[in-house]
Formats: sequence, C-alpha cells, structure tokens
Amino acid sequence: MGSEHFGHALRRLRGDHSLRDLAQLANCGKTHISDLEHGRRNPSEAVAAALDDALEAGGYLRELAAMPSCTGGQLMTDLRAGLLDAIADGLMTKASLEEWVHTVAHYGRMIRYARTWEILPGMLTAFADLAKAVRACHSGPERKRLSQTAAKLAGLISFTLFKRGDPAAGEWSRLGLSAARAAEHPFTMAWVLAQHSYQHYYSGDASSAIQEAALAQETVDGRPCIGSAWAAPLEARAHALLGDRGKAIAALQRAERVFSHLEPEERTESAFGYSEAVMTFHAGNIWTYLHETSRAWSLQQRALELLPQSDRRDRPLVQLDRATCLLQDGDADEATAAATSALAPLSPVHRERLITFRARLLVSTRVTGSHTARQLGMLQDALKHSAQLTATHPIPQCGAERFFTPFTSRA
Repeated sequence: MGSEHFGHALRRLRGDHSLRDLAQLANCGKTHISDLEHGRRNPSEAVAAALDDALEAGGYLRELAAMPSCTGGQLMTDLRAGLLDAIADGLMTKASLEEWVHTVAHYGRMIRYARTWEILPGMLTAFADLAKAVRACHSGPERKRLSQTAAKLAGLISFTLFKRGDPAAGEWSRLGLSAARAAEHPFTMAWVLAQHSYQHYYSGDASSAIQEAALAQETVDGRPCIGSAWAAPLEARAHALLGDRGKAIAALQRAERVFSHLEPEERTESAFGYSEAVMTFHAGNIWTYLHETSRAWSLQQRALELLPQSDRRDRPLVQLDRATCLLQDGDADEATAAATSALAPLSPVHRERLITFRARLLVSTRVTGSHTARQLGMLQDALKHSAQLTATHPIPQCGAERFFTPFTSRA
C-alpha cells in the first residue's frame, strides 16, 4: 500500500461515502476533497488528519500526506520537455561530466534499499540540473555521455514512480529510451529496456515482459552487460510464471552465463549492478514457479544469507517464495507463518508494488477440498492483514492456480 498516492488512498477509503457525507464528517468542503482525490491539490496536515479520523484510517492518510509530493504537475512536464529539447538541439557541456556520472551512480545504489519517497525529490532535482547541463554542452562525445547518464537517471525515476503506482512511470521510461538512443550506447539501451520489462512483469503482463527482456538482450547481441544480466533472469521468471518450463530453463542458463562473465565491480548492490544475492534470489524464484521446491529452497536459503538484514524488498520476496514452496508441498500452516513473517514487519511505506504483486499472487490461489480450502483461507486472511492489500493493483491474470497443482491434487 506504500505505492498509493494520497488521492488514490482517499478515494479507496471513502468507499460508498458521498463527497458530501465525508465533507460533513471531516468538516471541510466537498470540492476540496474532490481536488485531493484527483491530485489537483496537496493535503495540509490538518486536513489530512481530519480525513484520517473521519475514515478511521489509523494514521495512514497522515503518513501519505507527510510524504513529498513532487511526481506530477508542471515540474515533471518541464523536466521531460527540457531534456528532450536539449537532446534535439545537440547542446551539451564537458563541465561536471564525471560529477553527473557519480551522482547517478549514487542514486543507483540508494534505490536498492531506500524508501522511494525519500529519494525521488533528489532525483527530480538532479534531473532538472542535468537538463541544464545538457543544453550547455557542444561536444559530440560528451553530449552522448551525458545522454547516457540522463537515460539512466530517467530509468531510475521511471521505476521509482512505478513502485509508487504513478502512471507517469511510462512517460519517464520513454524518455529514458529517447536519451539512450541519442547516446547511441547499446548497453544503456539494454539496461533501460530491462527496467521497463520489470514494470510489465510486476503489472501482471508476463508476455510483454518477455518481449521487452528479449529485446534488451538482442540490443547487445547477448553480450554480457548489466542490461542483459537483469533481462535474462526476468525473461526466465516470466516464462516460468506462464508455465513454459523449457523456455524458462533456457533463459535461466543464459542468465547464469551472463552473470559468470560480469566483472567483479559489476556485481554490486545497485540498479547499475547485478549481485550474487539478486542472481540467487531470481534463480530461486524461477525454480519456485517450476515446482522444484527442493532446489528452490536451497537457493532461497543462500539468498537470505547474502541479502543484508536491512533489506525491505528482496528478503520479503524470497520469504514469499518460501511460502509458495510450502504450499506446493502441502504445508499451509507453515506457509501462513512464512508469509506473515515476511510481511508483518513492513511498514506501509515499504509495501510497494513489487511486494504487493507477489503477495496478491499468493492470495489469488484457488484450491479444492474443504480442509485445504480452510487452511488457504487462513493464509489469505493473514496475507490481507499483514500486507494490507487493496484493489489498487489488479491481481495478475497469469494462471496463479497452476502453481499449486500438486498441492490441490492431494486435497
């Protein structure tokens, strides 16, 4: 639920209440509430508190109101237009080039574990300054280098917005692709495409994820690079999600080959790196979807050893994979415990789209037989309570029931 905007949450929590009813409960104007729901204005602390109390939101609306609100409106429109105009004009500067590279690399490291609303304002500000630098540059090679840097920063912003559920993510992704084309740098293009493929995947569109991940690998002719390192395992995960074992294993083998050829400095905990911990997590996820629970559990254990305890994204995803394996092996009680353990410690701001996608996939499972259905109902209740799942993100239509065929057949 941490991916919701204040307006989205307000409209969802209002439910069947009319604007007039809520206005009376919160002692504010109904036009004001409508403007908040549609993002035309930002909530003040007092209004957020009144609405939170009126809707018995338990402090959630207060928390959302306290987050920086800088993802929409004229700022983003101006930033996107500014860089696109600069690329078209062919103007860039040599000054501070290495500083820009360092700045974007810094955000690439931060995005792995920082809360999105904490780093998004800084990235947007950096992008505004980068657009000015782009306009001032006249050197062809340096122009391309800055375009490459801009493509990476746009990709980071796009994925950050996507995790928040912001539709502007698509616009920033297209901007990243435009900048990568201007840079004429296939490795950067592959990275931007790989990031976009993850957005398809976590939106429940496995087929588009496969196409985008395959394109990322084709862009570099399968050569080892960070883009192909992210794309190949994502392609394998999407094939596994759709039940295509042969293609999933083939893509996993490509991923392992690419990873084995990465330089040590590329195996980092960064959006611009691909670490052993992430490779292990992704491999375990693939074998989870392929019902190889023993092999999956071995990789899950290793991933949990490698991932830092402070991680609030990949560790819960690994634990949800473990819950899936337990269900596949017929142990719904342990699955419930594992899933609850993964989600309960997460605050609302950590329950971003990637987490809720995986949890909703688990919740959407259907089983037959009264005993297992009763157990799974307990799991669903536990997940809904722990993850505070909402209808903000649709349940992916990719055959969730299929994952648990061995389990359901024993019922």
